[in-house]
Amino acid sequence: PLSRIGDFLAAITCRRRRPLEDRQKAARDRYADLLKLGQEVPSKRKEEWYERLAWWTEAETKSGARVFVLAPRGPQGEPEAYIDMWELLAFALAK
Repeated sequence: PLSRIGDFLAAITCRRRRPLEDRQKAARDRYADLLKLGQEVPSKRKEEWYERLAWWTEAETKSGARVFVLAPRGPQGEPEAYIDMWELLAFALAK
């Protein structure tokens, strides 16, 4: 019972946020790690699979912005296949 009270009090008490500079640095570091992961995708997987899953179209929105398509599918186009979405997202980001 006492541990539950302690957990409850810890959940509802105010906590000081990390300084803005620390949060921004952490976000930059996570972004850099994601870019690095995208650049390290094996070239075979990149060329034979991911290039067909993520691409820029020639279409434009009403405001003139280009459209980026991210369409996850298996290597043979099957809809039910395992895809490392974090790696695919990293590839798309680095593209």
